[in-house]
Amino acid sequence: MKLRLPAIALFIGLTIATVPMRSLATVEVATQANDDLITELIVERLPGRSSLSAMSLIENEFDLDASVESKIFDRLEVIQFDQPITRAEADSLVQQLVDTGKVESAEINEKRYAVTAPNDPEYVNQWYLKDFATTDKGIGIESAWSHTTGSPSIVVAVIDTGYTVHPDLPTPLPGYDFFDNDADATDPGDAGCDQPNPSWHGTKVAGIIGAKTNNGIGVAGINQQSQIQHIRILGPCGGDTSDEIKAIRWAAGLPVHGISLNPTPARVLNLSLGGEGNCSELEQSAINDAVAAGAIVVVAAGNGGSDNVGDDLDLPQNAFSPANCNNVITVAATTSTGARASYTNFGSVVDIAAPGSNIRTTKFNGYDSVSGTSFATPIVSGIISLMLSVKPGLNYYGVLTLLRKDNVANSFPSVPSSQCSNDISATYYCGLGILDANHAVHTALLIALEVFEPLQPTRVADTRSNIGNVGTNKIGDGAGGGTPLTFKITGTGNIPTTGVSAVSLNITAVNTQVGNVGGYLKVYPCASGQPDISNLNFVSNQTIANAVIVPVDTNGNICIYVYGQAHILIDTNGWFANSVNFTTITPTRVADTRSNIGNVGTNKIGDGAGGGTPLTFKITGTGNIPTTGVSAVSLNITAVNTQVGNVGGYLKVYPCASGQPDISNLNFVSNQTIANAVIVPVDTNGNICIYVYGKAHILIDANGWFAT
Repeated sequence: MKLRLPAIALFIGLTIATVPMRSLATVEVATQANDDLITELIVERLPGRSSLSAMSLIENEFDLDASVESKIFDRLEVIQFDQPITRAEADSLVQQLVDTGKVESAEINEKRYAVTAPNDPEYVNQWYLKDFATTDKGIGIESAWSHTTGSPSIVVAVIDTGYTVHPDLPTPLPGYDFFDNDADATDPGDAGCDQPNPSWHGTKVAGIIGAKTNNGIGVAGINQQSQIQHIRILGPCGGDTSDEIKAIRWAAGLPVHGISLNPTPARVLNLSLGGEGNCSELEQSAINDAVAAGAIVVVAAGNGGSDNVGDDLDLPQNAFSPANCNNVITVAATTSTGARASYTNFGSVVDIAAPGSNIRTTKFNGYDSVSGTSFATPIVSGIISLMLSVKPGLNYYGVLTLLRKDNVANSFPSVPSSQCSNDISATYYCGLGILDANHAVHTALLIALEVFEPLQPTRVADTRSNIGNVGTNKIGDGAGGGTPLTFKITGTGNIPTTGVSAVSLNITAVNTQVGNVGGYLKVYPCASGQPDISNLNFVSNQTIANAVIVPVDTNGNICIYVYGQAHILIDTNGWFANSVNFTTITPTRVADTRSNIGNVGTNKIGDGAGGGTPLTFKITGTGNIPTTGVSAVSLNITAVNTQVGNVGGYLKVYPCASGQPDISNLNFVSNQTIANAVIVPVDTNGNICIYVYGKAHILIDANGWFAT
């Protein structure tokens, strides 16, 4: 028999006797509130504008007949389509209406339904589902259910002890048992070591997430239409970190040696488990891969070790994993009063809190009231699965962004300093607050993620004066063999430490030195290696700057390579959330008129006098940019070998179908090499156009794209 190391332990508190509680009103209708087909928008017209501008865009973009169904007041009206469109199409339409500036605001005309109590008899004992404004500080599930009761397309993986057949639980999706290395994820019981009786831990966790609702028995689950997949890694005396790594990968649809791919990858991975020590490199790698695949990993903060007294996870002696891994949502536990549960771990690694004491749920052959961060964690997992049911495109970073929105988490009650705080400098930091299901779902439903967060321009590095701890030496050795500058950009200049896919910078080279040929500078994510493109070109004794949009690597680093020598200044002005709306790619040259890269020929663009034909270039399908689903692209455009007359030259980048704008993206004089960062929409054919006043060879480098 394989030896099992107790590296991972269950977070189980005390089993508590049932305490009768007052019933709540909740949603009776399970399916209607989750409408995925949309027929109406609520639109607020701009002052002095008619309804025609909005309706014409709807009709042109989606080939729909649109009409004003009713007026609410003044400029606010309901616009109806002649046929339904998908929620994703409706979201895209709303964004287009707002982006074009043709309306003041727009949103989907969501359905609302009557609220009645479910007939589950144990529901009276589920205090944690009550509204936060009541005596018991719950999650407000009944209001969340008025928006959605879940979706069977969202799979939640319970990585735990496995499952037991229970009349109040839906039949789980096929899972896997990594403890015994077979496809049977049922729980045979985990009694052993210092645990005399089976915990039935996985069954308890599953009941919180997705117990059947309105079936006349037992308890109500948070996601009434959940699809739960059990993956067993825990047995007598715990489980191995190696099995945890396998389970995370397999749950997310990633390959595991010797096992067929998971046919139903999970979007939410619930890990109500952990062990002492720091997050291992391989554990973190598995989590990173799962997040990259679109999974959201939710983990328990832990119960303070053997004494069941919460520990400060910021202290090295209290390190706990996977609670202290990156790219996870770590959950602390509260009581019915909103106070810090005595057993819960705390510290800066915690992201959010949820009820964790006296949680009524399913167990083998019955029901149980249990306590621990193990049971706060599936509450958060269940709420996130509801958020995904209304915004399936959300990923980990998108969810984290929404959790940080105002009112998504209720503030901890004003209690003594020994209780939870959302002040990260406080002793007992328990995350952003107590997660509110209604606010979370409503925010996911109505608010589009801000993929770009502008910032007040801030200097974060300067090699002349060691700002940013970058030293005081020039970058480069003058001959192309110098060491690049590695700079951790996340956590500087108000850029967050996590959730950042790319940064918007202004890079300045000063006191430049080059030989007989010109010098240049490259900015890139360090882990990807140097690309074959430059972001800035210079000659000796020049001060020159350029806007740069550059992906960050998994460590939050960017690198700057200099051919020649120069002092480097880095100024931040914004960052891109790592969300489904914006995808970074390794900077790639997709077109070059000097060498016909991109099949653009070998002639300069422009005729020197302003009458030349613009370059039409199909940007979709190049440089890892998809062929469809792209609304805009992030590029670096370089003009080289420039020629102008008596006045300066310029360049415009624009979606071809819209015609030339009255603005330029880049200005130049003769015999210049000059670049600029550009974000440009693509037209319906995936094309962009580049017009040149004067003449120049054009280089196009792609570094990211925006989803429709």
